Amino acid sequence: MNDLANSPLKGALAMAQYLLFRTGPMASNGNYSNTFISTTGDDEHPDMMITFMAWCTGEDLQPRKFSGFTILPEHIRPESRGFVHAQSASPNDPPAIQFNFLSTQYDRDAAIAGLRHARKIAATEPMKQFVAEEINPGLQYESDEELLAHCRESGLSLLHPVGTCKMGVDEMAVVDPRLRTWPERSACD
Repeated sequence: MNDLANSPLKGALAMAQYLLFRTGPMASNGNYSNTFISTTGDDEHPDMMITFMAWCTGEDLQPRKFSGFTILPEHIRPESRGFVHAQSASPNDPPAIQFNFLSTQYDRDAAIAGLRHARKIAATEPMKQFVAEEINPGLQYESDEELLAHCRESGLSLLHPVGTCKMGVDEMAVVDPRLRTWPERSACD
């Protein structure tokens, strides 16, 4: 996909192929595969999704000027919990947002294990014949501490497959089984 983005001619030919035949690289979103792994050994409940993408971008999300791909570890069962709170009664005031990424040891260990698994995939045949170098974080980062520092600096949140609010009858629930919020529940019960 980088080659198409960086070459007006290749990009135009790929777009023409899509418009005429609904085939080719433009008929895809560029995410070619996912695998689900367990970083804890609990194969019944994977906690990491490893995604293979047919493009490689910089931090600005612009395609790099060379052919590339991305192997992205995504933690799908994080324990860390943040919050979003209203700062005032005015809907024009932005909310207070605290992500609390990597606030538990389990989440830190999973992030490191995900990076190591992505490297393992890149080092297997036939993949390794297409790898000139690891760009981010780079193979010079080897220790758990270095990999965790990379995760803290470069990690981000994706909107899926997590991010729902709890339904239930305990203090962690946002709504009860009848979709009533806490104030409505306390007034009705």
